Parts: sequence; structure tokens; C-alpha cells
Amino acid sequence: MRPANWEYLVVSFQQHNGWRARYVNGDELPAWSNGQVIHEYLEARGGEGWELATASSGERMYGNSDLYQLYFKRQALIDSTRTRS
Repeated sequence: MRPANWEYLVVSFQQHNGWRARYVNGDELPAWSNGQVIHEYLEARGGEGWELATASSGERMYGNSDLYQLYFKRQALIDSTRTRS
């Protein structure tokens, strides 16, 4: 039996009329300042199968004000066309 493969999201949040996702895996989201506030973002990712793995605060990762990060994981979809070893 093969171990599960996982995919991950690292999401940094910035305050702008509520805490909003600004960076996902280091890439700035377009129009992030009009995006979902944190509780809406959590609900949306959960609907896509993402599970919140952990959270951190206090260190900037990508921008000058992104002090809060959420880390998500979900089991990667297996490509059925890949050959087995």
C-alpha cells in the first residue's frame, strides 16, 4: 500500500476591512483587498476538500503586513493514467 500523497496551501492574511487572504503559496492574489474575509475563506476551502492543518502568527512571510498564516492540506488526487511501479 502506498502512502497518501498530499498537496498543501500556505495562505497569508492581511488586515483590510477584515482579515483577507493576500498570498497563496507565495503568489499575491489579484484584487485580494476585495476578497473573502477569513471565515468565508475557511468555508470556501473546506468546500474544496482542504483541511486546516495549523496556523501561525507574528512573522511576515511575503509582504510587509501579512502576519497571520493558515496552512491547509488535502489528499492529492491520484492520476489514474500513471503507471504503477
